Amino acid sequence: MQAVSRYVFVTEKGRVLLVHNDPSSKSVHFKGIPPNCYGFIESDDGNDKEDYDYPYKIAKELLGFTLTKKGTINLHSTAILPAFSVREIKVTHYIVVVSEEDIAHSQLYWEHPKKIIEDYKRFSLILTPETLDVIQSLTGKPQPTKPLAFKGFDHKLTFLPSIKCIPTPSSTIPPFDHTNLIIIKRQKEALIVDPGTNVDLIKDILGELYNKKLDKLLVFITHHHHDHTEGLESVEKILGKDNVEVLAHPLSLSRMSDCIGGLKCAAVNHGDKIQVGDYILEVIGSPGHTSGSISLYHPKSGALFAGDHVVGFGSSVLDVTSGGDMSEYLNTCNRMLSLSPLKIIFPAHGPPNYEPKPFLQKFIDHRLDRERSILKVLAEHNSEQVPIDLLLERVYSDVPKAFWSRAISNLQLHIKKLVNDKVITNDRIIMDSKL
Repeated sequence: MQAVSRYVFVTEKGRVLLVHNDPSSKSVHFKGIPPNCYGFIESDDGNDKEDYDYPYKIAKELLGFTLTKKGTINLHSTAILPAFSVREIKVTHYIVVVSEEDIAHSQLYWEHPKKIIEDYKRFSLILTPETLDVIQSLTGKPQPTKPLAFKGFDHKLTFLPSIKCIPTPSSTIPPFDHTNLIIIKRQKEALIVDPGTNVDLIKDILGELYNKKLDKLLVFITHHHHDHTEGLESVEKILGKDNVEVLAHPLSLSRMSDCIGGLKCAAVNHGDKIQVGDYILEVIGSPGHTSGSISLYHPKSGALFAGDHVVGFGSSVLDVTSGGDMSEYLNTCNRMLSLSPLKIIFPAHGPPNYEPKPFLQKFIDHRLDRERSILKVLAEHNSEQVPIDLLLERVYSDVPKAFWSRAISNLQLHIKKLVNDKVITNDRIIMDSKL
């Protein structure tokens, strides 16, 4: 488990220092803070003690002000951040109390916690979940000079106002081992995205929603795969078939007859609006991974819930058996890039990404690189027919052989696109595979 320490500078009057990582800026980029987010200074040398000398050094060398008075430093909280299929992170926060006099000429962002929370709720700034929890704990405490009681994370992470992303263990394919469950709750209404498992964690979450006696509860399914729909069984058992409505693309609904049970269903398509309290969300048609894939977009926050169109790391596997299509995949990437604002993208597997446009562009570039590699191998063989297994070996040489049985699906769809685009002819490749 990775362990990091972060320092929360707080003035005697309760103002908190937040530093901002602006990817477009040439100024200092602060470790541990995602692009476009505000957060706290993170130790870069493994320091994890209540040692005032380290924040003193940070202030002078990194933040541009000098601490002339000996302040106090106290342990605030320790929490474990979910792994999102990478590794868990133990985060320890320390409160460093400084004088207003020392930061009088600082050009950095010092603000009272209540004002920070107000700006956060207006979507004026983005805070990571752990930063939000610390700021909330400081609200109403103008002189936090003593250690504060703090409840560790229970994997219910609030990434945006009223929007949580919870990694739930599921029977998805490696390298991932979870499906992100999205919960959007406003007033007496809620929507969950992709209940992909029946583990106890999701049962507990559904039980909490049931106890809130909501006026409306919707379940949005990005596509039909089992690691996105398996939890519908628990939805029906815990919430009741008459209390929930399942929303999915018509093609996905036609493929979900074995998991719908007695739940009410409604078909949704690109451009449809879904209301959850005072939040208006928009359905984004997202074919490519499957022909029935859809995403959900919240314009007010700039959040996109993208299902399997993207993954937190690596590349998405397109399902050739369910209408997967490489041309449609690239078109969907461009459709997503056109969304504005677009501030954070939630894949169904892996961590959310706070720099979504470069993130999406990487998926486009990766697919086009694969296409160029295919054409290079074909050019080496002049007009000869090339077995698809040879193409797989050459084009996917960077992928472990254990994953080739899935990579061949993407390769088949690349070939189909090149044929449809009239770049190659259908007889150039022997499509029979020994895999």
